[in-house]
Amino acid sequence: MPLKAAKPDAKVFYFVLFATTQGLQAVRDLGCFDRVSAVFELDASFQCLEPGSRIFEPETSPFVRANIKQTCEKFGGQLWPQHPLGYKNGQLLIGFNHNTPDNTLPIFWCNEYVDWQPIFKRYHKDYGS
Repeated sequence: MPLKAAKPDAKVFYFVLFATTQGLQAVRDLGCFDRVSAVFELDASFQCLEPGSRIFEPETSPFVRANIKQTCEKFGGQLWPQHPLGYKNGQLLIGFNHNTPDNTLPIFWCNEYVDWQPIFKRYHKDYGS
């Protein structure tokens, strides 16, 4: 039984260390929490391969964002065909000492579908389906 159903006056908060702006909004839209917040909010500029990316500023750098995106899509498509640029097109460059999020580029962590040696390990969570 959800907490609010058992105790309607209970205050329920959703606090995380890191979250995308889009992810936080999705949680807010659920309407289950009185407050939703992150210590560090990742806006769209953290999607590393998009034109507004903070990673490839300015576009005059020696690394051409569009070429790197094409390469990441090619190899990411082999590694994780459903999400070649990370879960829900996350395009993040984030890793922690305990795990790597699946919305980080798969070229950094994925080795499930092909023989690939990622530089970071990802431990999948069992949510008890």
